[in-house]
Amino acid sequence: MKAIKTLIAAAAAALVATSAQADIKIGVILPLTGPASGLGIPAKNQVELWPTSIAGEKLQVTVLDDATDPTNGVRIARRFTTEDKVDLIVGSVATPVGVAIADVARDTKTPQLALTPIGLPPGADAWSFRMPQSNGVMATAIINHMKDKGIKTVGFLGYTDAYGEQWLQAFTPLAEKAGIKIVGVERFARTDTSVTGQALKLVAAKPDAMLIVASGSGAAMPHKGIVERGFKGTIYQTHGAASKDLMRVGGKDVEGAFVVAGPVISPAQLPDSNPSKAV
Repeated sequence: MKAIKTLIAAAAAALVATSAQADIKIGVILPLTGPASGLGIPAKNQVELWPTSIAGEKLQVTVLDDATDPTNGVRIARRFTTEDKVDLIVGSVATPVGVAIADVARDTKTPQLALTPIGLPPGADAWSFRMPQSNGVMATAIINHMKDKGIKTVGFLGYTDAYGEQWLQAFTPLAEKAGIKIVGVERFARTDTSVTGQALKLVAAKPDAMLIVASGSGAAMPHKGIVERGFKGTIYQTHGAASKDLMRVGGKDVEGAFVVAGPVISPAQLPDSNPSKAV
């Protein structure tokens, strides 16, 4: 949140330099409905805590629902940039939508603050700024934890979309370098209600650990599916799953799992020496 306010303030300063006393228009694109709404609704609540002005300039903030659909996200982004003439786009918290919005940001030269760890090729990221930690940073933390636990084999169960694919791309070379073998890769859609087939295949491969790549409340279903198929090893979840929804929906089945996350998830547990605690 502090980083977002800082970047908004920077945008305000740039705007003041060219147009005195002009309102700053911010278009926020979030999944308030659809599979990623468990992340979008809390994000909307955070937006409501934003100040009404920065650097003496009034903020005009419009929040619209992308419904966890990249097509909707692009349509809203184009409306924001061509009709509303926003100075800044914020969103989405769904990776496929955030990636799609980045194309509009680049085409229209409108800064985008992505609230999801989007991965963009060089040249496509000039106008997009990722707020969460990258998948590579978080994958490194998981690999280091696996090495400490002596894990040698892992099964991968992730979304079919950009979040799952980008995590697999980040995780695979790190696992190979650490001597950890990926013995199975299975996918599922955000809208799926069961992963029975995928879980049976992965459990049959007998890995030491499982990595589930999903987000919000959607991370609980595959986790429960793995446990219900009899898996007794260690289960890891990504920072997309670092929410109370995982515990609320997963219940006892997610006990003992490891979820990689930034310090904002549990600030009270940080030592006083940690530079992020005061923030």
